[in-house]
Amino acid sequence: MKRGGIVFVFASVAVIAAFGVILVLLRFAASVFSEPLLKLQRFVDDQNVQIRELFVSNLVKGELNMDRIQDTMKKYGMEAFHSYRMIGVSCKFDEREKSLTQEEQDELNRKILLGLPLEVKEAFFVAPVIYEHTLLFMIGENDDIEEDHKTALVYKQMKDYIMEAYGYPTAFGISRTFHKLTHARRAYDECSEALHSKNHDRNENGPSLVLYDDYSLMDPAGNVYDRIVEDELIHAVESCNEEEARRLLDLILERLEIKGASGMERTYYVTRLLTAILDIPAKVSMPLSDI
Repeated sequence: MKRGGIVFVFASVAVIAAFGVILVLLRFAASVFSEPLLKLQRFVDDQNVQIRELFVSNLVKGELNMDRIQDTMKKYGMEAFHSYRMIGVSCKFDEREKSLTQEEQDELNRKILLGLPLEVKEAFFVAPVIYEHTLLFMIGENDDIEEDHKTALVYKQMKDYIMEAYGYPTAFGISRTFHKLTHARRAYDECSEALHSKNHDRNENGPSLVLYDDYSLMDPAGNVYDRIVEDELIHAVESCNEEEARRLLDLILERLEIKGASGMERTYYVTRLLTAILDIPAKVSMPLSDI
């Protein structure tokens, strides 16, 4: 019995050892075979990104008709929207940095794109691109109002991200809303013109945006530009930045004049703005008598 027990113990140890060797071999085989699979997955992901970037570039160049656009979007699972805007972004360089070559600026743009926060990436339609040395992207939504809200949000997220990560204020040029992707070329011309407007020079040390507008076609009471500037004004007041708050308030009042808002429309707009400002102390439980 003792001898049989010893044999059983050795047999058990041998079986366990054999399973251990098999397990090690399986792990080794898995690591050997998984590496090519991971490389293949990365290759497929990179190809998918490149295809989407090429799609946006071809839209901007006006090289795609509606049939090709629909076929490409269906093939690669791209979501279509009702409303779109195109946005161009460039960093504002100081005098020393204006000597950067186009290649160096493109390299900075590539770093910015690679480090984009997830919530910003998710707001883009398809993929952002670097086109003619400019960060260029489209955003889409299911109606014009939601498109305006998303535009304001993306503007704030992008300017904050670039300033925090790279220390550069930014210039934004924003096209009008468009509803057909075949109009992407026109939208690019609009955002490019807005991006190179001299109005950006008014605030050299801070972020700025110019929205390509056709005032005769727009509601004089407000649009995405006004919402963005209002948000910036509220933030300046909350931050006790008196100089910036004065500048933005002057900009808002000047824009009211340009747009021809008068009478009840002007009163409504100014009242809404003052209400938003007076809500600030209420948020921090500060009596108005203490201001």
